[in-house]
Amino acid sequence: MQKSFTHSENTTLLLSHLKRCPKLLDLGSRSTDERPNYFRLLDTIACDITLIDGDPSAEFGDFSERHSVRKRADVLGRGGIQTWFETNQPSMSSTLEPNPELENFFTGYSNRLTPFTRTDVETSKLDEVFSGEEFDFVKSDCQGSDLEILKNGEKLLRSVKVIEIEVEFMEQYLGQPLFSEVEQYLRNRGFQFHKFSSYGSRPIKSLHQRKGEHSNHSQWLWAIAIFFRNISSWTKMSKHDLAVLSLILGNCYASLDAANYAASLIE
Repeated sequence: MQKSFTHSENTTLLLSHLKRCPKLLDLGSRSTDERPNYFRLLDTIACDITLIDGDPSAEFGDFSERHSVRKRADVLGRGGIQTWFETNQPSMSSTLEPNPELENFFTGYSNRLTPFTRTDVETSKLDEVFSGEEFDFVKSDCQGSDLEILKNGEKLLRSVKVIEIEVEFMEQYLGQPLFSEVEQYLRNRGFQFHKFSSYGSRPIKSLHQRKGEHSNHSQWLWAIAIFFRNISSWTKMSKHDLAVLSLILGNCYASLDAANYAASLIE
């Protein structure tokens, strides 16, 4: 019979079943004013964190000494030479060409998507960079190239329990896969969509002209999507994996029902 817990009661139980620190992989890590969702987990438990960003101008945040942190600057992609499009706003630079047409319909871009340099860069496949390594959690915010990166990291994905990924509903970059394609790809690899943790929108220009820039943001352009291993597979997980899954879902996303269910399967 499944036991019932509150999340605070879970924590002691969960920590006792960990065989190692949770391993987190942050793709597209940058210093921002907004704390990433997984920082809530770092407040609870020591973690093994790998930060990777191909943007040479990127700066990484500071972490407590109790966490093990690796920082890398690989440009991830399909492998081989790809074009790097540097934009007026560096954080929107990408291996995909920005879609300037968006600026014709929505306010708030201010030429941020305009590329001013194009450089050939050597890209690496995720599975090659982390050959033989396992991660519990992946966060991906790679300006439209996220799906291409994951497709070249299928071996790495086998150990992952939770994925946090930026998805788009309109092409901010030419040929960019949209949410439906990302969801289908991950569903076919044993993940299920859980929820959006946040979203981004812009006002349509005609409305902006009448009422002001911030009067209404009706069009969703992107969101942060959370996926976890299909819930039907949880009964086959090890106690360690269930503990990691519960800690991530409860701390990072306040998904207490899912976190408590994972914890209840341990005993």
